[in-house]
Amino acid sequence: MFIFTAFTLTSVFADAQESEKDGEAEKAVEVKVKGQSIKVPYPAGLLPKKKVLKSFTAFIEKSAPTNTLHEVFATPEATEKSFLEKGITINADVQTVNAVGPVDQATFNQVKVILGKQFGQILKQAAKEIKDRTGADLGTNSTGGKFVDEDNRFAFLIFSKMDTPDGQIERASASCLCFLHNRLILCNLHKNKESDEDVKWVKAEARKWMEAICEANKPVGDN
Repeated sequence: MFIFTAFTLTSVFADAQESEKDGEAEKAVEVKVKGQSIKVPYPAGLLPKKKVLKSFTAFIEKSAPTNTLHEVFATPEATEKSFLEKGITINADVQTVNAVGPVDQATFNQVKVILGKQFGQILKQAAKEIKDRTGADLGTNSTGGKFVDEDNRFAFLIFSKMDTPDGQIERASASCLCFLHNRLILCNLHKNKESDEDVKWVKAEARKWMEAICEANKPVGDN
């Protein structure tokens, strides 16, 4: 798991400013970001589970206390009991960093440049912060590099570890930024990594999710 924290994103923004059923995929949660409503469609056939996966939600919130965790998504069958007994195979979340306010296109463009250069270092810092706060050792996080870089979206592939009742497992994650209405949404999609097919799945589904989010928030009349 990788979580952008206030330390990682606010430092980047400072630098940037200076230089269940059929049809579920059509459903969305609505989040408020600095007074702006943003629609976030459900990702990859997952359902909102923040109120169900209480332990997992608490872990994410403890990992990034200066963020707002808007929603946690997981497979339809996921329950608190199954999470505690078996862990979680596929999950996603939507967050915002409380200290980051509205930004413009130029700032977002510069943020992408800085992330492209410093992402490895940011990963190490994030893993250290999470371990200090929760005791969870994510192992040596590594990046598979950026795989989306567009005007209103940006995504990196990340490999990390996660503790489960059966021991540590490797995870593939897409850490995504969507730039919408001068607001920034953090979208993370995670899957247990057993083969390269899982990596391909994460990248493909993250792309679809970001496209769906951007489409759901297009200005009225935009084609």
